[in-house]
Amino acid sequence: MVQIEYLPIVLTGLGLTASILYYTMTLRNANKTQQNQLETRQVQMFMQIYHSYQSPEYRKASNILNLNKFESIEEFLQIYDPSNPDNMENSDALLTIITYYEGLGSLVKEGFLDIRWIALLMAGDTRKTWERLDPIIDEVRESFDYPRFASEMQYLYNELMKYMKEHPELAT
Repeated sequence: MVQIEYLPIVLTGLGLTASILYYTMTLRNANKTQQNQLETRQVQMFMQIYHSYQSPEYRKASNILNLNKFESIEEFLQIYDPSNPDNMENSDALLTIITYYEGLGSLVKEGFLDIRWIALLMAGDTRKTWERLDPIIDEVRESFDYPRFASEMQYLYNELMKYMKEHPELAT
């Protein structure tokens, strides 16, 4: 008789245990699904970025930047100064490239984009573009009183170089 009295308590305990296990499994599955959705959205975002990187507009801007040679801030401004109407195409090309890399740098800085993806697919151009502009960036910042000019691009380059140092198999 004593054993039958405890049966409702035991059944309640078993029911509660089953409910907790079910809830835990459901929560774990929901978290896994949410993580998969987040990873999928990040991949989709990167592919949109990569598509822009391959666009005719970007390629044209990149070609303009690469074809125009400069050694000093004076030569740079002769080619890219936006106040000169003859430089509009060059100025727009420079702005397109810098804006693109500023966006990438911001996404990497805020943790929305893994630097590994940049290293895998865009390291060469990212590195080449920054290293081409780096010698005159400080002078441009000073000349235009714009201390943050290309700062996120610089951040992107620095993070990329750190990553490449840690992963020499990806060296460009």
